[in-house]
Amino acid sequence: MQRLNHGLNILGIILGAAVILYGLFLFFSERALPPLLVALAVLIVGPLEDRLKARVARSSATQEEKAARTDLADKATSAAFLLLLLVAIAL
Repeated sequence: MQRLNHGLNILGIILGAAVILYGLFLFFSERALPPLLVALAVLIVGPLEDRLKARVARSSATQEEKAARTDLADKATSAAFLLLLLVAIAL
C-alpha cells in the first residue's frame, strides 16, 4: 500500500507540473487566458495548499487550532481553485 501511495504521489506531481507548464506555454505562445487560469488553480491546490498546511503543522498552536486552520486552508484553496476553473470555462 505504501508503494502505491508513493507512486500516486509522484504521478500527481508529474501531472500537476505538466498542467502548469503547458498552461504557461499556451498563455505565452497563444495569449490564451483559460490555460493560465487552470495552471494557477493547480498551483493553488498543489504547492500553495501544501505549504499552508505545513506552516500550520509547524506552528505552536494547539491541536484544535491546528485542525481548524488546516480545515480553513483546505476550504480556502478549494474555493479559489473552483473560482479559477469557473472563470476559465466562462471565457
